[in-house]
Amino acid sequence: MNRLPLVNAMMQYQAAVAAFESLADCQDSDFSTVMVLLDAAVKRGGSPGLLPHAVVRLLDQHIHDVPSLAVPDSDSYSDSCSDAGNVLYDFVSGPIFCFYRHLQMLSNEVASVSHYHRSRVTPDDQAEAADIVAGIQARLSSLWEARPGPLRFPPPTIRAHFGSAIAEPLVALAGICIVAYLAEVVAIGRTLADPPFAGPEAVEAMQLIRNLVDSNEWNAAGRDGLNAGYLRALFLYAIETGEETQTRWAVDRLRQINDPLSRSEFAASLAESLGETQRKNRRRVTVKYFCYKMFGVPTPFM
Repeated sequence: MNRLPLVNAMMQYQAAVAAFESLADCQDSDFSTVMVLLDAAVKRGGSPGLLPHAVVRLLDQHIHDVPSLAVPDSDSYSDSCSDAGNVLYDFVSGPIFCFYRHLQMLSNEVASVSHYHRSRVTPDDQAEAADIVAGIQARLSSLWEARPGPLRFPPPTIRAHFGSAIAEPLVALAGICIVAYLAEVVAIGRTLADPPFAGPEAVEAMQLIRNLVDSNEWNAAGRDGLNAGYLRALFLYAIETGEETQTRWAVDRLRQINDPLSRSEFAASLAESLGETQRKNRRRVTVKYFCYKMFGVPTPFM
């Protein structure tokens, strides 16, 4: 789809939506959301992205604010506590998913400023990139200031106001979204590449990431290990700190993500090797080309 004219690209998209919904047998499946999130993940690794930016913006405008909201059958509503609980959870968690989607759109823009996607050779290039990032940072701050209620309260407060069936997944979701925001703060510092390692703002964000992951309050870990939603934040933590002990902590946590789809073991090995090389060189090393050189494969999607 990436080199098609916009009209043809949208026709291809609509056909893909129909095929996806047919395979999923669910009209509520939000194909647009999936494509927006995947495009950001692909772009962050240095690939061109799945879609032209104009199409991504159109898809984002097409997504409803609360796509997950599902109303149970009216005949069974009064008799089904589980259905009522699902609706209540969707109602409370919907704004969190909306926040996360907007965050990923900003993340996509941050990725577009990296040297993978635009020239960063001359001082003018760097100045232009810095101006663009300053605008993104302002919108990122505004997004955080307007974050939904569940992202403002500590887990005990959420648990005090909801039953465990709603409170526990809500706490876990809030933790992932908070860490995703903090990871973007760290990613912006790496994109600007000044100073050679994480600056004060990124260091503070990394400390908050560590505090949240190691806390028992946010349901970051379950019976199957650490939630895969923490993978990108931990990877950035590992490669942005200049301290070996800090890298080791993040790599150890990455290995606690027992999710083959996330390729967490590979992400841990990549972070470990890259961190060691950066400490040796006393500067950042490009993830994409280091991954090709050391492992012979593209950077995993994160």
